[in-house]
Amino acid sequence: TITKEKKDLSGKLPDCPRTIWKADNIDIDNIPKPRETAPLIVDAKDLADRLKSGTEEAYFVAEREKIMEQLQQHGAILFKNFETMKDAEGFRAFYDALQLNPCLDPIHTSGLRDMIGKKDAVYEAVNKPSLAQHFVGLHNESTFVKTAMFGAFGCFKPASEGGGEFLVADGAKIIGDMDKDVLRRIYEKKIRISVSNLDLNFIGALPFGQEAVKESLQDLILKVVAPKFEMDLEMVYGADQSNPWRLQAIE
Repeated sequence: TITKEKKDLSGKLPDCPRTIWKADNIDIDNIPKPRETAPLIVDAKDLADRLKSGTEEAYFVAEREKIMEQLQQHGAILFKNFETMKDAEGFRAFYDALQLNPCLDPIHTSGLRDMIGKKDAVYEAVNKPSLAQHFVGLHNESTFVKTAMFGAFGCFKPASEGGGEFLVADGAKIIGDMDKDVLRRIYEKKIRISVSNLDLNFIGALPFGQEAVKESLQDLILKVVAPKFEMDLEMVYGADQSNPWRLQAIE
């Protein structure tokens, strides 16, 4: 058997690597089309005979190089009907078998994701009651500052109150399908994302000193928010042109 006592990773994770950007001088009209799409589906039911001869963990160890090549080709792999990854310990066995090294969540200082398996370095998805009705849109597991080179996700327990679906999109295919003029405008205008919105409408009701209060709050909130998110943030009023008193944290 492959399984053996694992080292306790509590409090021992390194930071994620720094993000390396290669976004200059992109030829929008000649972006290569992806040859493969994501995700590639690997179903344990299709590997029944192969898995009978050993454990799932042994399968991942034996197939590691092939799996990592497929991951580079497709961008994502969906492993279906496997038993190994149904708890934190098994999930650890899975990523160890593929020699994936865990690191701190790029936004671990935000407190949005709790580490439910500290020994095995397993984070829980955002699970805050205050965000229960909030839709988490498509995004990359990275920030302008830090990036996890690979990400592995699993479901240990189905959502008890509905929802909980995990969305996967092929980013390269989305870019390939976008209208080139729209894509060019996004690229040339360097469109960024807002990670936080604060409507400070009360400033508009102040009889005097509005500009001074705006600037003070802008500086104060940046000092509070920035340390929680390892991002290159800029605090801007009215960026979306819908409310001049809306302060947005823009990455």
